[in-house]
Amino acid sequence: MMTKQEAYSKIQDTVKAYSDYGFTAGINDFTGYFEIKEADDLRTVNFTIKENSVANWKEHEAFTTIAVQASIASMGGQPTTNELLTAAHRIEGAARLAERLTSMKITYKETW
Repeated sequence: MMTKQEAYSKIQDTVKAYSDYGFTAGINDFTGYFEIKEADDLRTVNFTIKENSVANWKEHEAFTTIAVQASIASMGGQPTTNELLTAAHRIEGAARLAERLTSMKITYKETW
């Protein structure tokens, strides 16, 4: 069973494999939460990371399953042809990345 850090590292490694779509992953300096985001300011897609935990208080342990979803953000304005092509590429990549991460069924264990 993975630790939380190992689970996040596995996600980061998977995101790196999709870096040609313009995504990065890591801990947000402001919120302290783990996130997947676009490396630039285009903001075509939004990623949601959901963690569902089941605790066993008697055994002092919790098992957490991570699910990743992607959604399309609003572009607005008058995007150029290049911006539209980049957005289409990113949307495709987000769908593939979310599908890959979901299929991995990442679960980690914490003890206290």
